[in-house]
Amino acid sequence: MARLACCLVLISLCLCIVFEPALALAQAPSQDFVLPPASAPFPIIVPSEYVMAKQLCQDTKQPELCHKIILGDKIDPVTEAKLTIQIASSMAFRASAYMSKISTRKDVASGALNSCLLSYKKAISALNLSYNNFQTNPNNAIQSLRKADYHVGFCTASLGPKDEIPPVLKANKAMQGMIQAIRSVAMRQLN
Repeated sequence: MARLACCLVLISLCLCIVFEPALALAQAPSQDFVLPPASAPFPIIVPSEYVMAKQLCQDTKQPELCHKIILGDKIDPVTEAKLTIQIASSMAFRASAYMSKISTRKDVASGALNSCLLSYKKAISALNLSYNNFQTNPNNAIQSLRKADYHVGFCTASLGPKDEIPPVLKANKAMQGMIQAIRSVAMRQLN
């Protein structure tokens, strides 16, 4: 699952090199979230997949463990799922920051942008709830993951079929893939 999540994230990072995590940091709510906003902006030149994965791991609470996963080490599926939740939260922060940055563009409908910004906030909140409930209450974690998936999907639907912002649509697809993988681990925990 971690390799799937990392691959999805790396693909979306390659496509979304314009996201600016510094803006996400400035707009992050003051509440204690599971995950800090991304620590460094995307480079102008896309680095190797390994370097990008290392940067992504810095966004998690356990960067060393994340690096081990990238190198192919096996870890507990629950820990792997929780790391993936942190990565998805980071991506949502980055996407939200990017949407805020382009909010002044005339070619993008402001209603769609505002809808996505609100959807990302709700998705991040749902991801944080799922992180907190993952081990103690898998049913609540699954419900929160469904909500996060819905909110990310709602943003995609709000942008419409015109693909006004392709990097965001690709990032949303990657986030939804990660959420589905996390849900499958949570479902197995119920049994």
